[in-house]
Parts: sequence; C-alpha cells; structure tokens
Amino acid sequence: MTPSHLSGLLYVELDNDSSEMVRRISIPIKDGAGWGQIPLSKNIFMREGGYTLRAYTNWMQNFGEDYVFNQRFYLGVPAADAWLENRPLLLTGWLIKINYKYSCFE
Repeated sequence: MTPSHLSGLLYVELDNDSSEMVRRISIPIKDGAGWGQIPLSKNIFMREGGYTLRAYTNWMQNFGEDYVFNQRFYLGVPAADAWLENRPLLLTGWLIKINYKYSCFE
C-alpha cells in the first residue's frame, strides 16, 4: 500500500454531547502520515461527559460519512491523587517515547 498524495491536511474535530464542535485542528500530512495534539484548555473542556473525535480529509468527504473516522469517548476529571501509574516509557531500539498516566474508573 502506498500513501496517497491527494490530501495534504487532516481535519480533526472534537464534538461535545450536543454535537457542537468545541475544537478543530488541521494536521499536515506528508507521505501518508501526520501528528498533532488537541490541547484541552478550561474554556474548551468545561465539563465531564461524552465527546466524539472526528477525523477526515477533503478527499474523504467525497465518499460520505462512512469514510470519516468517528470515535466516541468519555472525558473525565480524575482526582489529583487518583493515578495508578505516572511515569515515562522509553522503548529502546524504537523511536518511541511515551509519557502516560492512567487511573481506574468504575
């Protein structure tokens, strides 16, 4: 499979429970890959709840909603001391460095 050169931008949207877009970013794509992040400032992330992450290129819009990435998830505010683990992870031999935190939600 070869990367497409038809799209140079990936649009990523974060929608709240009311289907309002609360954040939209554009990620440049080169050789089929791109990376980015969505900062969640207090004026955007006002409450816990269900959100939907949508991602698409202009080219993907030609084929309808079935070709748009959609993922629902829950954003919550954990207590400051609720982290089960909080440490960096470095995989030697790979170009991967991940800082992660996770907690247990019941």
